[in-house]
Amino acid sequence: MAIFFTATLGFSIVGLVALFALKRWEIETGRVILPAARPSLSKVVREFWSWSLERAPSRARELARDGARHASREIHTLAALALLKLERTLENILRLVRHNTDAPQGGGAASGFLREVAEHKRRLQKRSLKNRSIFEE
Repeated sequence: MAIFFTATLGFSIVGLVALFALKRWEIETGRVILPAARPSLSKVVREFWSWSLERAPSRARELARDGARHASREIHTLAALALLKLERTLENILRLVRHNTDAPQGGGAASGFLREVAEHKRRLQKRSLKNRSIFEE
């Protein structure tokens, strides 16, 4: 990275020295290089300068805002998938502990709250399976 910046600085210095030398030569000799091209070049430079001061900052803000929204959505999705993966891992560990300790299985009916939680979990897992194809590519 330092080599890139050093090379860019070197090219800039060489370019500026060349421009100063060219301008000095024009002033000393009274001759103008490419006089016919100067008005059109001036117009192009003016338009670029206008664009860079007026339109570019608003476009950059727009791109940054869109990028932040996209990143936020991706982070949220990744966090949800990570939590589901953690939950599955914990369930597997719990199953293994139950199997190894021969814990008695509950025979009673689940409460309404637990049924609602289980249903919500199933919906989240279905949604995560749809989103999984995005991350596996």
